[in-house]
Amino acid sequence: MTTDSWIVDALGGDSVRLATTEAARRRLWGTLELQQTPGLERDSTVTDERLRFVAGGMELRVIDLILDGSSERLRSAAADAFQLARVLDLPETPVSKAEALARLGCFGVMGDRAADVRRILRPLDLNLPTASDDWGERVWATVLDLWLRLLRQNGWEGFDAIQSGVARIRAEQRDFEPSYLGAAEARMDASPAWQLIANYHLAKAAELLGEFHTQGSADGHYDIRQQLEAQFDRAVAAATRGRLPNRETLSRLLARTANTLVDNSIWTVTRAVNSRVTTFVNSLTSRNRARPIFEMLPPQRKVLSEQGLLGSARPGLGSPLGRGEAPNFERKNIHS
Repeated sequence: MTTDSWIVDALGGDSVRLATTEAARRRLWGTLELQQTPGLERDSTVTDERLRFVAGGMELRVIDLILDGSSERLRSAAADAFQLARVLDLPETPVSKAEALARLGCFGVMGDRAADVRRILRPLDLNLPTASDDWGERVWATVLDLWLRLLRQNGWEGFDAIQSGVARIRAEQRDFEPSYLGAAEARMDASPAWQLIANYHLAKAAELLGEFHTQGSADGHYDIRQQLEAQFDRAVAAATRGRLPNRETLSRLLARTANTLVDNSIWTVTRAVNSRVTTFVNSLTSRNRARPIFEMLPPQRKVLSEQGLLGSARPGLGSPLGRGEAPNFERKNIHS
């Protein structure tokens, strides 16, 4: 028996089915706005508390599969977790709400529900404290903002905001960090330092991924997977050293989500095709387009793959491109 199936068995098959049905009903009621109709009340034996408990178990299943599981099982588990988590009430405070939305976005992207993630995130204005006097809060709020923008995929405006957000952290670090760490040292508390280290690496990963989405490379190299892996490994290590389990878990979720975003990128999907396709992709991602395209939807990726339009050099999950080596856009036989 696999660990993730043990989790489902522990929750109870009937309990999971009831929670899944209730989540589907809540989405339907929300879409039709039936909860605003006088005289109509939701009749369900699944309480909010029970639904949240089952959703937590399904999220644990996703975390387990990230560490040890097949890509298809992970995709299915993430989709299940997303469908449950999306109907839960969000926390009140902006930072806590952003953390919950970041986890939700990770489940959605890993579960091939990226379009749903964008529909959920785009209307939201979280008013995150990115100018807080507390340097730790300011950095974390900025990191959450960066990743929500990556998940939202709202054109060049969003990607430009990612670059400017990272640049702002760098510019302000010298002024705010010494006093923040000095206060932590006076308390003999090492946790804030480890938290900052993890956050800086998560911010760098967001910057690299945003740059890759807009131009097909990052820091002048095409080995985006290796670059991201280095940043996430350091973020997870810092969170572990600082005994920050929530930050470690979210870092692992973001790492796998980043891998999926690379897989879905139009640059990755068309990487092995010829130079004429590269020119076409440049036009699709151009600033001059009203609605630039940075990502391929699941049906588009499936058709390209099944019709043999992707060359054999297309990297699989966890198979990074060579450092500093440009993709072979000049391949003549795309079926080889």
